[in-house]
Amino acid sequence: MVNVRKRGNVYEYNFDVAKIEGKRKRITKSGFKTKAEALKKGTIAYLEMMMYLPVHLSQVVLQEWDQENYVH
Repeated sequence: MVNVRKRGNVYEYNFDVAKIEGKRKRITKSGFKTKAEALKKGTIAYLEMMMYLPVHLSQVVLQEWDQENYVH
């Protein structure tokens, strides 16, 4: 599920990816001018991640994917 919130003058989206060693992994991206734009882009990113992410993904692979695709 994608969450959207306002931070200052821009919006950001975030969603949980997986629990790794008991810790929650979250993808976050900000800088969107409208809430609708953040929700649209967040939904696309979420669906791409869910199609790409196997059930048991190692922490190293997840971090590499995050750095290549969604640098914070």
